[in-house]
Amino acid sequence: MSKVNFSAQVTIEEAKNSIILFGQELTPVIIGEPGTGKSTLLSMIEADLGDAYDYIYVDCPVKDMSDIAMTIPNHDTQSLEYYVSSLFKLDSPKPKVIMLDEMMKAPKLLQIIFTRLMLERTVGDAPLPMGSIVFATSIFHFSLFAFYILLMNKKIIVLLMFD
Repeated sequence: MSKVNFSAQVTIEEAKNSIILFGQELTPVIIGEPGTGKSTLLSMIEADLGDAYDYIYVDCPVKDMSDIAMTIPNHDTQSLEYYVSSLFKLDSPKPKVIMLDEMMKAPKLLQIIFTRLMLERTVGDAPLPMGSIVFATSIFHFSLFAFYILLMNKKIIVLLMFD
């Protein structure tokens, strides 16, 4: 059985275990300085869980809206339809493990989309398969308002990592 230490800070192994244990119900947000191993978590989780999941890495600061989804006109219905990027592998029935790396550095519009992904397990209007895990990472340098939103939400757990 995996061990998780509920103290002021966690190790990389405890962060990985927390994501695996709680990630289907809660969204762990791993906060730590550069070099603490946050970006290696996805490969560590893949080594533990194997091919039962699709593994998706999202480098949030370099993404823009067209990398995530687009609205395309449907001329027959005279409406806009939301098309989700193949990045999220929604054509596969497997549950997903999605890592939103440096989520707080994403453009503001994408922070809203990623927050909905973290809270509701949907990309736009497309739900993730049951059993999907979403987690995010960030460094300490982000707005107090964003940190307040994270702390006040009952579906998000914030874990602090130090080297």
